[in-house]
Amino acid sequence: MRRAAILGILTSVGLSGCVNAVDSAAEEAALEQGITVLRAEVGRLSLAYRDGNDVIYMEAARGPEVNEVYRGVPGQPEFEIDVRFVDDRGFAFHTRRGGDVWIEREWAEALERQVRAPAPDWSNERQWQMSSDAAQLIPAALERLGSESAHLGPEMRAILEFGLAARDAYAQRVEQTLTTPTIPQVFGEDGEVAFGTNGPEDPYWYTFSGNYVWEMDVHRSNIAGDGYHSATSVWGRSGTQWYYFHSSCNHGGCAYTVFTDQTGQICGSPGCQYVQQTVPFHCTLGTSAVNNVSWVFETCIGPYSWTSNEVCENGTCRSGHNCHDDTRVQLRNMALGQRGHGTARWCSNNDHRTDISHWPGDQGGSPSCNSDSNRGYGY
Repeated sequence: MRRAAILGILTSVGLSGCVNAVDSAAEEAALEQGITVLRAEVGRLSLAYRDGNDVIYMEAARGPEVNEVYRGVPGQPEFEIDVRFVDDRGFAFHTRRGGDVWIEREWAEALERQVRAPAPDWSNERQWQMSSDAAQLIPAALERLGSESAHLGPEMRAILEFGLAARDAYAQRVEQTLTTPTIPQVFGEDGEVAFGTNGPEDPYWYTFSGNYVWEMDVHRSNIAGDGYHSATSVWGRSGTQWYYFHSSCNHGGCAYTVFTDQTGQICGSPGCQYVQQTVPFHCTLGTSAVNNVSWVFETCIGPYSWTSNEVCENGTCRSGHNCHDDTRVQLRNMALGQRGHGTARWCSNNDHRTDISHWPGDQGGSPSCNSDSNRGYGY
């Protein structure tokens, strides 16, 4: 199948109500059962998986190499890699962003269209299950490419990280939704409730059915002595059966421990055991208010700096930032619905008393999920 035709399926599916259903159906019918490799070249991997009449698409795009502080650290990637899983209606149900900007601009544009469209009112359990089934077949499918697959290891691993866990993750999330009927209240800097529901009489799977509900988790992992990396993950859902999962990796490892291991989780889903857990982070967003929140969350825009200090190259100096700055920007996006456009607050304060890093004079540890001005989303 021609790559252009496949890209047409992924980008033209009618989140605005305009779909060439005949062309899409014809192209998908041409797919064989199982895995089809649509694109395999340095830095790009695109796959389709067909099971019966259902199809999902899996893509990975490689960005720059991670900063030297992450290289060789177990659990940390070699490159900043973006990933997306898309169903045959054109809805993304998983995305991952490795760094500050999307490698493929069209992915960002498709996501913007998606959240401005009516929220899905069906179940996508089948697509999550297919993701795990596909993950079992992907390594062998790439091996059949011979020497061409040698350079695809980072992209394959990024796809498998989600795919292998998807089936169990979906089941766990549905169970959590049904057994945790209210959204814990999150307080803004003024002490007022920014988000949350009042109690069992206000179950969020009912109140927000047909709209998107967003829930954020923050994770950290040790990478150097008492230095840490932090990343965020966001669950979006409509009703109790349609789920979307996004991961902002913030230049290093992603927050996939939301699926299998809560050892490094510092806020989010019930059951966190880490001693620094504060307020579980659960925020809501109706589709009519999507413009008020950067739904896939901002990052700082500018050079990476492990110490969150100024970076000077060739006589030009710019404000640097690290993963914790990105995490706090995303916390503020979620809690207060405020955008900083990549340059505000922690992104441009250079050497500041609220910096978090493994550096003399800075705070150690990682961000907190509250409005605290030293570690949280307050400033």
